[in-house]
Amino acid sequence: MRKYSQVFLKNKEIAQNIVKEFEILAPKDKKIIEIGPGKGILTEFLFNDYKENYTGIEIDPYMVDIIKNKFNGIKIINKDFLEADIDYDTSYFIGNLPYHISTAIIEKLLSYTHFDSGIFMLQREVSKKLTSSYESFEYGYISALVNLVADTEYLFDVSRNDFYPIPAVDSGVISVRIKKNRITADEFEKYKRFISAAFMHKRKTLVNSISLTRNIKKEEVLSILEKENINKNIRAEALSPQILYRLSTIINI
Repeated sequence: MRKYSQVFLKNKEIAQNIVKEFEILAPKDKKIIEIGPGKGILTEFLFNDYKENYTGIEIDPYMVDIIKNKFNGIKIINKDFLEADIDYDTSYFIGNLPYHISTAIIEKLLSYTHFDSGIFMLQREVSKKLTSSYESFEYGYISALVNLVADTEYLFDVSRNDFYPIPAVDSGVISVRIKKNRITADEFEKYKRFISAAFMHKRKTLVNSISLTRNIKKEEVLSILEKENINKNIRAEALSPQILYRLSTIINI
């Protein structure tokens, strides 16, 4: 593996299928960003279809040189996506996200008010969490965060054997589409703070987790739960994003 611990998709059929899913979301006359194009297996199909509307953001200068040599006139920004300024005309994103920062990338996109939709490949376990409902085993902080503001769908598995070097885990491809009438940026940040506290101590009740994390009196939280007809012993994982959002507007964190 190289400096940035990349793994590279080598199955062109899967790459083409990922891009086909993306093209359902992103009109070809709109600007798009590919996050971490690597050696360009997705880029080959994306650049062919989007041309001057394509931009890649790649942290590894060695990979940037590879991409520029493969695709004449392509726009590539050599930067860490988490530190990069996003073009405000861009609403569509695609990428094989690095395992260790995949949720951080998703969180950044959700905080970007122009984000419309995207197709992403992540570690399979993370992909399942991102697309899970509150009734499922995988449901947690990132599930509640994404699914309040977006419609998510798990599209298909990708075997670890379709990458090189072969990673220790399989991957999954998901779609993320922002819902209409999304909440404001300030409301979203407040919601993030609330669910961060709510899920911080997963084995504890919602009341205890919030109280321990934010030093809020239990009596205050219990009183609000009672008014909302919510069981005082409930855990955050048993509440839908919509109910958690409602609580975030009432409980001041």
